[in-house]
Amino acid sequence: MKKTLLIALVTILSVQVQAQLLWKVSGNGIERPSYIFGTHHLAPSDSILSSHPSIDAALQAVDCVYGEVLLSDMASAQNEVMAALQAPADSTLSDLFTAAQLDSIGTLLTSYAGTPVNPAMFSAFKPAMLSTQLEALRSLAVFPGFNPARQLDALIQAKAAELGKKVDGLETIAFQIKLLYGSPVARQAADLMKSVRLDDKLRLFTRGLTEAYTAGDLERLHALMNDPETGMTPEETETLINSRNEAWVNFLIGAITTAPMFIAVGAGHLPGPSGIINLLRSKGYTVEPAENSITR
Repeated sequence: MKKTLLIALVTILSVQVQAQLLWKVSGNGIERPSYIFGTHHLAPSDSILSSHPSIDAALQAVDCVYGEVLLSDMASAQNEVMAALQAPADSTLSDLFTAAQLDSIGTLLTSYAGTPVNPAMFSAFKPAMLSTQLEALRSLAVFPGFNPARQLDALIQAKAAELGKKVDGLETIAFQIKLLYGSPVARQAADLMKSVRLDDKLRLFTRGLTEAYTAGDLERLHALMNDPETGMTPEETETLINSRNEAWVNFLIGAITTAPMFIAVGAGHLPGPSGIINLLRSKGYTVEPAENSITR
């Protein structure tokens, strides 16, 4: 998509400075810088925030804060979420899986939960719901300090609100619900069984993602996310990462010219040729590590 020379130059820059999670966006005519922070939705927030003290200064230096969604809207969206999780009448778990497959799903969930889990409890739900639960349990096994009541993205938005900043989302909750649970149920079933089948490798994958994130190593994070066996497929990368990055950046290049912003999104959206960092650089902005360089 980009010319070879530009890719080479950006790659060189990335190798030098990608060990960062907090980035400053400046130049290209904007008067005050904006900031981008890569989050991990299941990270132990207190240790992450304490290891990035510049986040507080960045939040104070901006006028508004954007996450992927406005998390304060989640409570009012519970009915919408539950409706999206419901499987079609002819596509319950017993319709989609054999008894042996359901047994393997239950055994794996039980091993992570530490208490018996019978998939029949979730028979009315789409397979993607179980996939989400399984991925969360894997992350919790690696990130044992995670407290759902102190989720990193939510804490950042709450802190911004306390500071009197405007807080909003780059996407609606309805959009994310469709993204997570709107694919055909047969595809969801296949993805769930792949997750069960590759569990040992996916544990290592999850640990690798965790280590890369806590080290601020976006290059390694990007490589893991694109691993041909345990990472995302090209179709998933386009849908879940690239197309959203492009939409966000198109919004940001207009918004940051009028008011400095703090953008907190999943760290996987930052690196790579189609990542937010490179997209902003390709449009003429300077994007550089922000730790210890924040001024009002």
